[in-house]
Amino acid sequence: MRKEVLVAILLGCAVGAVVAFGLWRANKALQEKPQQFIQNQTPKNKEPQPDSLVVASPEKDIVVSEAKVNVEGTTKSESLVTISTAKQDVVVEANAKGEFSAEIELDAGANLIKVVSVDKEGNKEEIELAVVYSTELE
Repeated sequence: MRKEVLVAILLGCAVGAVVAFGLWRANKALQEKPQQFIQNQTPKNKEPQPDSLVVASPEKDIVVSEAKVNVEGTTKSESLVTISTAKQDVVVEANAKGEFSAEIELDAGANLIKVVSVDKEGNKEEIELAVVYSTELE
């Protein structure tokens, strides 16, 4: 009986040591992983580019009382800008300063407006915004 108790205690200590060692290695590996991931994902000589497509009007998630809204904004100069709704698609070219503007018609209720800009190199940027046209507002 004493022999079995002694074996059980030694076996329990061995299993506990293996589990503790495994947890220590896993914790150490998890602490090193984020640094390796960041180093692999961010090139050292290339800085992230800021978004160049900005929609100034209309504001995102706005409620309007008119059936037509003017979509205005800026992007890279001389880019093609497509403004799409469920009702229509409008294509305009940004001027030398990168400014664009187009008037679109809205359906009553919620409207999803998708603005897509494609520059001369073929780089594409897009913004989606919701505009609600309420016939109840005056």
